[in-house]
Amino acid sequence: HWEAQVQPVVSPTGVLAIESLGPIEVNTLPFYQVKMEDLTTYTIPLYEPMTNKERYLIDAFEKAFQSGKRVRVAYRDSVYFGDYNVPVSVRTVNGGVA
Repeated sequence: HWEAQVQPVVSPTGVLAIESLGPIEVNTLPFYQVKMEDLTTYTIPLYEPMTNKERYLIDAFEKAFQSGKRVRVAYRDSVYFGDYNVPVSVRTVNGGVA
C-alpha cells in the first residue's frame, strides 16, 4: 500500500487482450498475475489484508478474459516487488473503443 501513496499512476495507452491469468507465487508470497498480448504483466497481491479494490480488479480481469473483451489498464510500477506492474484500474472495451 506504500507504493499506492508514492508511485505515480501510468495512464493506459492501448487496448489489449488478456493472454493468461491466475495465481502465482513470488518469494513464497501469493500473487494474481495477468499477462497481456503485448507481454505486459500485471500483478496483484493475494495476501491479506487485501483491499476491496484489489478483489474488484481480479474480478474485472477474470470477467474480461472469460468474455474475450479487450481491456485498458492504468497501473503503478512496483518498486518493492521488482519488475511488476500493479493495476490501478481496468476498463473493458467494446469493439476497440473504451
